[in-house]
Order: sequence, then C-alpha cells, then structure tokens
Amino acid sequence: MLKKSLRLTRTELSAFFARRFRVYRGDVVLLRVSRNNTKTTKAAFVVSSAIKRNAPARNMVRRRLNEVIRELHPRIIPGLDLVFSFALTKKSAPSFQSLKDDTIKLLSLCGAL
Repeated sequence: MLKKSLRLTRTELSAFFARRFRVYRGDVVLLRVSRNNTKTTKAAFVVSSAIKRNAPARNMVRRRLNEVIRELHPRIIPGLDLVFSFALTKKSAPSFQSLKDDTIKLLSLCGAL
C-alpha cells in the first residue's frame, strides 16, 4: 500500500480537477497529470464500474494500481499529482501485469519516469 502521505486526499483531488491537467490514455488505464509545486509526487486511484455489485473487482483494481505505483514511486520525478482512472467493464479485474505494463507506458509517455 502506498504511504498515506503519498496519496491525494479528497480535498486535494477536488483541487486537482479544478486546475489544468494533461490526459494520457493507455490500453486499460487513463492517467491525468498535473504539477503540484511541491517536492513530492502524490497519486490517486479512481475506479468506476458499469456492473452493479462489483465492489470486490473494483477494490482489486485499486489495490493492484496502488501496488504498481508503490513499486515505481522511487523512479517517478517529484512534483506531480497523478490520478489513475479505470473503468471496469467486466466482472473480473485485469491482471497485475497488464496494469503494470500500461502504467509504465503511460508514465514514460508523460515524462514522469
């Protein structure tokens, strides 16, 4: 689990969507990036689902994305706010490896790695 000090709070997330950000779309993940004028990079995870009663799969995706960012955090440049979005369209969550590959591709594309 990513340390609490490295996650965006609800208030910070609201402020994030009020300012300008860049959007990068991957195969399974959508990444929104903005500068935060601090020396830390913070992340948030938004997982939606078109399927009702699918909380276990949504939570699994959130935990997997959290773990990917925890592993990659030392390599990510400081001073960014990252919001990862995922729309769950199936009953099951995608594999950890597919989420990791897509996240690395997006972070490289936006210049954060």
